[in-house]
Amino acid sequence: KDIENLSSIFVNSVVLSSVFSTFLFKVLTIKNDLTDELEELQELYEDGTLSEEQFKKAKNKLLK
Repeated sequence: KDIENLSSIFVNSVVLSSVFSTFLFKVLTIKNDLTDELEELQELYEDGTLSEEQFKKAKNKLLK
Protein backbone atom coordinates (compact mmCIF):
# COMPACT_ATOMS: atom_id res chain seq x y z
CA LYS A 1 0.00 0.00 0.00
CA ASP A 2 2.81 2.42 0.84
CA ILE A 3 4.45 1.77 -2.51
CA GLU A 4 1.16 2.51 -4.30
CA ASN A 5 0.86 5.80 -2.38
CA LEU A 6 4.44 6.76 -3.17
CA SER A 7 3.93 5.87 -6.81
CA SER A 8 0.78 7.99 -6.94
CA ILE A 9 2.55 10.92 -5.27
CA PHE A 10 5.42 10.63 -7.75
CA VAL A 11 3.09 10.56 -10.77
CA ASN A 12 1.11 13.54 -9.47
CA SER A 13 4.30 15.48 -8.85
CA VAL A 14 5.55 14.78 -12.39
CA VAL A 15 2.22 15.92 -13.85
CA LEU A 16 2.21 19.10 -11.75
CA SER A 17 5.80 19.80 -12.68
CA SER A 18 4.94 19.46 -16.36
CA VAL A 19 1.90 21.74 -16.03
CA PHE A 20 3.94 24.34 -14.17
CA SER A 21 6.74 24.18 -16.74
CA THR A 22 4.25 24.73 -19.56
CA PHE A 23 2.67 27.66 -17.70
CA LEU A 24 6.05 29.23 -16.95
CA PHE A 25 7.13 28.87 -20.58
CA LYS A 26 3.96 30.61 -21.77
CA VAL A 27 4.38 33.46 -19.28
CA LEU A 28 8.01 34.00 -20.29
CA THR A 29 7.11 33.86 -23.98
CA ILE A 30 4.41 36.48 -23.51
CA LYS A 31 6.81 38.67 -21.55
CA ASN A 32 9.50 38.36 -24.24
CA ASP A 33 6.99 39.13 -27.00
CA LEU A 34 5.83 42.23 -25.13
CA THR A 35 9.40 43.36 -24.53
CA ASP A 36 10.22 42.88 -28.22
CA GLU A 37 7.17 44.87 -29.28
CA LEU A 38 7.95 47.70 -26.87
CA GLU A 39 11.54 47.84 -28.11
CA GLU A 40 10.32 47.97 -31.72
CA LEU A 41 7.95 50.82 -30.86
CA GLN A 42 10.81 52.67 -29.17
CA GLU A 43 12.97 52.29 -32.26
CA LEU A 44 10.16 53.55 -34.51
CA TYR A 45 9.71 56.56 -32.23
CA GLU A 46 13.44 57.29 -32.06
CA ASP A 47 13.89 57.13 -35.85
CA GLY A 48 10.94 59.47 -36.37
CA THR A 49 8.55 56.95 -37.90
CA LEU A 50 6.11 57.45 -35.01
CA SER A 51 5.19 60.75 -33.41
CA GLU A 52 5.22 60.99 -29.62
CA GLU A 53 1.42 60.75 -29.59
CA GLN A 54 1.43 57.64 -31.83
CA PHE A 55 4.14 56.07 -29.70
CA LYS A 56 2.24 56.69 -26.45
CA LYS A 57 -1.04 55.33 -27.89
CA ALA A 58 0.64 52.20 -29.23
CA LYS A 59 2.55 51.63 -25.98
CA ASN A 60 -0.58 52.07 -23.86
CA LYS A 61 -2.46 49.64 -26.10
CA LEU A 62 0.26 47.01 -25.64
CA LEU A 63 0.37 47.45 -21.88
CA LYS A 64 -3.40 47.06 -21.36
